[in-house]
Amino acid sequence: MDKRVKKWLFDISICIEEIESYIDNVHGGKEEFVSNLMLCRAMERSFEIIGEALNRISKENPTIEISDLSEYIGMRNIIAHGYDVVSYDKLWQTAQDDLPRLKNEVEKLLNT
Repeated sequence: MDKRVKKWLFDISICIEEIESYIDNVHGGKEEFVSNLMLCRAMERSFEIIGEALNRISKENPTIEISDLSEYIGMRNIIAHGYDVVSYDKLWQTAQDDLPRLKNEVEKLLNT
């Protein structure tokens, strides 16, 4: 695997760990999360990096299969260009429901 692709996968892995730590520090669930602007913005930035890294991977090596690739890239575009319509509820839900699958896929790719 290309060094750049490995680096981007590693960046994704780091961002996933960061998002997991944000969730672990929220004991009041989604309501507490969305009321904490600092955590929301931190998660927003981590998802932006994930989307950008996935976009670069898809262009560099389109044979790499990652579930929900276009959704993550689309989320990144909304965060970067539609900052005023970012839904922190959606970020929370994505972190809860979809991020574990991405984490597993990225770990498998990094270990090949």
